[in-house]
Amino acid sequence: SNKPVKPAVDTPKRDRPAPDNWATYKTHGIQSQPMSTPEGRALVASYEKSGATRAQAIQRAHEVGKSGSTLPKSLSVKKGDKLYKLVPQGEMPSAHSPYFATKSDVDMLKGQSYDQLSDQLGIPLESQQTSKFDIVEVEALEDTQVFQSTIAPTTQNGYSQPGGGTQTLITNRNAFSTPKSTGKTLP
Repeated sequence: SNKPVKPAVDTPKRDRPAPDNWATYKTHGIQSQPMSTPEGRALVASYEKSGATRAQAIQRAHEVGKSGSTLPKSLSVKKGDKLYKLVPQGEMPSAHSPYFATKSDVDMLKGQSYDQLSDQLGIPLESQQTSKFDIVEVEALEDTQVFQSTIAPTTQNGYSQPGGGTQTLITNRNAFSTPKSTGKTLP
């Protein structure tokens, strides 16, 4: 019989463990020291350019490096370009979060279920307490440099997510506007 296929969007969320205040949240990405690769050095330089000390820049580069399963590649952004982020419905991202996405990467998430979205994006359990994500945007206030990598697998409180989506890392949030709602949600 030709039963209509249920869209993934309507698939109920699977059971998850409770959030643990990020205590066990881990990203299983690139472990190399930032200064040991050209990509890592570019990330460090970008953080230094935005006002970080060398030590802070290396620490931040290591953190965002670990969040990706590929080395971060530099990408030029022009003044007026927009980047996007999925946040729990009704929330706004912190002023420091570097994790964003391009419009094409967000467009590729349309039609997917909640679990498919959160699995690819490696979202911490703390940010999975609503049934939808709001899509917020930031706009580049100047020409600047961002970095892209493939999102690494994550684990938290016994819960695993494979990652695999693409993240766009903002090293200088001051080069971008304050996040504002697009009025759109996923799934």
